[in-house]
Amino acid sequence: MNHYIVTEKAILREGTVLSYKGKMSVEVINGLLSRIEKEFGNTDLKVRKRVFTIATESLQNSYHHASTKNCGGALNYMLDLNFTFEIKFMHDYYLIEIGNFVCNKTKDDIIDRIQSVNNASLSELRQMYINQLIKRRSLNRNTAGLGFIEMAKRSKNRLDYQFIPHDEFSSFLQLK
Repeated sequence: MNHYIVTEKAILREGTVLSYKGKMSVEVINGLLSRIEKEFGNTDLKVRKRVFTIATESLQNSYHHASTKNCGGALNYMLDLNFTFEIKFMHDYYLIEIGNFVCNKTKDDIIDRIQSVNNASLSELRQMYINQLIKRRSLNRNTAGLGFIEMAKRSKNRLDYQFIPHDEFSSFLQLK
């Protein structure tokens, strides 16, 4: 079952602005982005663009790279509850949290990519972004690998993450 929770006056106080837990699909992403546009319609343009860009990147990243298939274990029970997304207002900033299942065999690569982004300066992030665009063109890929880079660049913060082990084949990745 899918759940949307929207707190109308959350922008004026600390709390949850938008929360979703359920299946991941293009329709869900579009619905969440529409809700974000509505909820942040009267917010400062710079803040609204930053929140929308980070939300878009995190949702696309989750959609393209989350485990929606069997990671080597039993039947995939993860399809029904494989995704969480939340925007919280934390006194003077917004916190975007996203979570999805990943195969444990991809964990080290994800950690390396996040740590690489977290260790980069803003100018290094810009160069990483350009390099990824060039790499995408040369490999003729649909995804550019820009998600973590763009989130760190726009937020001007490190990406906080944790893997919660689920079984020997999969973990739940939480990213803030």
